[in-house]
Amino acid sequence: VYGGSHYSTDVDPAIESIALDDMMGLRYDGYWGLWRFGASYTQADVNANLQDGVPDIILPKNTPGSFVGAGLFYEGEHFSWQSEWVCQKVDALYHDEEAFYTSVSYRVSNWVPYLTYGELRTTDDDRRKATPGYVVESYFQKSLTAGVRYDFYKNFALKAEGVHLLEEQNSDRVS
Repeated sequence: VYGGSHYSTDVDPAIESIALDDMMGLRYDGYWGLWRFGASYTQADVNANLQDGVPDIILPKNTPGSFVGAGLFYEGEHFSWQSEWVCQKVDALYHDEEAFYTSVSYRVSNWVPYLTYGELRTTDDDRRKATPGYVVESYFQKSLTAGVRYDFYKNFALKAEGVHLLEEQNSDRVS
């Protein structure tokens, strides 16, 4: 796979938009009965439009980045389970992060109630703290999501869900 992706973001207040240029990747999906395993690796040049006053040192032009993911899925007649892990690494002061989730659901006719647990965290806080005068955003989050999906037709559904943050830690530190 070769291509690119451009999008606006409100996740990081220092960045207006991000572009993943010269993106190349591999994807593998393996099936065994009701089980599926998926894995992917992508690399790209990461470019950002930074807010005024934000130094280029955070995310210089054409910064190499890599994205890795793996998942295991089970899809039975009624019961389903899935779990995925992803890792983002960027060769700059922009944060690296890791996330995973696991989810279970049980189909009853067209109704599918589900429960999902997930975690998200930065993974390179020490490396970024070593840069004098740089504000390091560090975060860790655990969440639990409960919801229900109603399938009207194939590939057309209505969802309702609630998210509870079990634990959330955000910190801005200056070295």
